[in-house]
Amino acid sequence: MLPSPALGERLGEDVITLYVGTKRNKFIIHKQLICESCHFFEVAFTSSFKENLEGVMCLPEKRPEIISLFVSWLYPDRIPYHETEEHLLNMYNLHFFAEEIGEERLMDASMDAIQDEYQNLDIPISYEMLAKVYDNTTKSRLRLFAIDKFVHFQELGNLPVGRVDSRKDLAELWEITKGNFDLFYDIFTADPRFRDEWFEVDMCKYHQHGGGGCYSNARK
Repeated sequence: MLPSPALGERLGEDVITLYVGTKRNKFIIHKQLICESCHFFEVAFTSSFKENLEGVMCLPEKRPEIISLFVSWLYPDRIPYHETEEHLLNMYNLHFFAEEIGEERLMDASMDAIQDEYQNLDIPISYEMLAKVYDNTTKSRLRLFAIDKFVHFQELGNLPVGRVDSRKDLAELWEITKGNFDLFYDIFTADPRFRDEWFEVDMCKYHQHGGGGCYSNARK
């Protein structure tokens, strides 16, 4: 495999501008870099769309701190690390954004960051975050990670994970999943071994591995 071109070779001369959030925070990014890194932006900035004609895209519904993390990932090919619950939440939101634009390498990188944050913070995944993961993803293996972590760390009282013995058990499980059938099904069919032991698993278990392999083995 040929080595990836140096960052300087991938910048080009042209730039584009992203206006983010309700306050229109401004991000100026090299056009060649963002187009080579993300198909979503390649389509927008190399077509007949007005974004290409004007060199501008507005993302009023996005949070500037998440786009800032995205830009940090673009340039040094690394996501900043901060051992805080606020940063963990930002990593989730970055992952949601990555799935939305179809950038699987960013999904995998943010997935690793989420795993690192949990390992160092040593906290369980909350009911609210579990629901948020399912509300904001469709194909992401973040769902699998969230279920594995939930089954192992959360106290579910007398509710048996991985099997259901009665109608009452089903009612309790349904209440926890708050009407989300996918979440209901995944908890219902979860591997009960994770309740007794958090297995040492390869971080790639939760990767999408799009684009020809693990991003960590073939940096951009």
